[in-house]
Amino acid sequence: MTPNSENKTCSVGTVDLDKKINGSSVTVRWVVDSLRSHDKIFIEKYGSRKIKDLTWYDASAGKAFISVVLRCTVIFEDSVDENDVYTTIVKIPGRESYVIDNDEDGITINPEDYQDKLARFHNFECAFYNNLAPILEMPVAKTFQAKMWITDEPEGCIHMEDLTLRGKVMNYYDTLNMTQLKVVIKYVTRMQARALALDSDVWSGKYIGNQDAFEQCAVLTKNALRPFKKLANEKCPPAAKLAEKYSKFLTNREFIKYAFSQSYKDLHLTPVCVHGDLWACNIMIAIDKNGDFTNEIAAFVDWQIFHEGGPMDDFSRLLTLCADGNVRREVESFLIDFYLENLTKELEGTAAHALYLSILVKGTLPEDPKFQRLNNARIDKGLLRALHALEDLDRLLSGKYKFLMEKYGK
Repeated sequence: MTPNSENKTCSVGTVDLDKKINGSSVTVRWVVDSLRSHDKIFIEKYGSRKIKDLTWYDASAGKAFISVVLRCTVIFEDSVDENDVYTTIVKIPGRESYVIDNDEDGITINPEDYQDKLARFHNFECAFYNNLAPILEMPVAKTFQAKMWITDEPEGCIHMEDLTLRGKVMNYYDTLNMTQLKVVIKYVTRMQARALALDSDVWSGKYIGNQDAFEQCAVLTKNALRPFKKLANEKCPPAAKLAEKYSKFLTNREFIKYAFSQSYKDLHLTPVCVHGDLWACNIMIAIDKNGDFTNEIAAFVDWQIFHEGGPMDDFSRLLTLCADGNVRREVESFLIDFYLENLTKELEGTAAHALYLSILVKGTLPEDPKFQRLNNARIDKGLLRALHALEDLDRLLSGKYKFLMEKYGK
């Protein structure tokens, strides 16, 4: 949808409309036009005010992997203070965070080689917001425009509401509690049920491409394992030993391909809609008036590797990355029954019904010395979480799934 530049409900004022945002092809004019054409709150509450400036900063703090999320602030000519402004989010596919260097052996990913993939990831997210978000009933940000990225043309972008006033994300070193995990599982189950109840031609077969997202990133896993093993050798030797034992398995592109695109087929499971990157940084948890986390979800974000896949894929990633070992193991003891119970409820009154199963780590820390003791505690917690995950991996690949180790781990 193109913003109506003739809409005069909002006075432009002295803002530089041709200023490019964050070095991209997206201009202030485009954002202002989008706001005054699509954002009802902006139109109704701020439409008559003249705009003095539009500023932005990277709300993802450099952590976004294949895009940059910019929190844009609209400053009015009559703003009385720094709080008398309006904020909105612009997400632009970017290559800055995709450059991965390794000083030890020179393993590098050239972002230019990945432009087509970045465009595909972005366009899948646009397709999700434009076509599926309204019918899958997941809590997501209100999206004003989702502009596709056409090859050899300026990058696309997504313009959406600012959720930071009602939700925030945890970091890797925090852990979701049991109630929060159950809420997330219920939402994902609902998404799957809505997809299963749709005519298959609405989505089936249209979102296969992103099944290879993690296969393409196998080199990143290999790069990440090296510093992990070095740190684990110092602080948690059992984790280092297990990481070394399974390093080839974890970075085997054929296994990754099998896990995401074939394993659910071998188990004769009906494919479902999969978020694909479901972990703490992509789950905005609702906050209370004091800014503290609640047990509710404000929105699920970053749908760029959304795809068709197995019904347990999102849960596997969620539990491995967002729950400490004791919590994860407890959830695993009731997950299938809990999932089927909620899926049955969600499918009541529809023609669809199902039965399922599936298979399967990094954060940033403040560098200020005063955080050192806290950082050490977080690292210890992260290593323990990794150890528990590796122990369970060892149990599975030495037992029931030994055939996978024999096939992909040598």
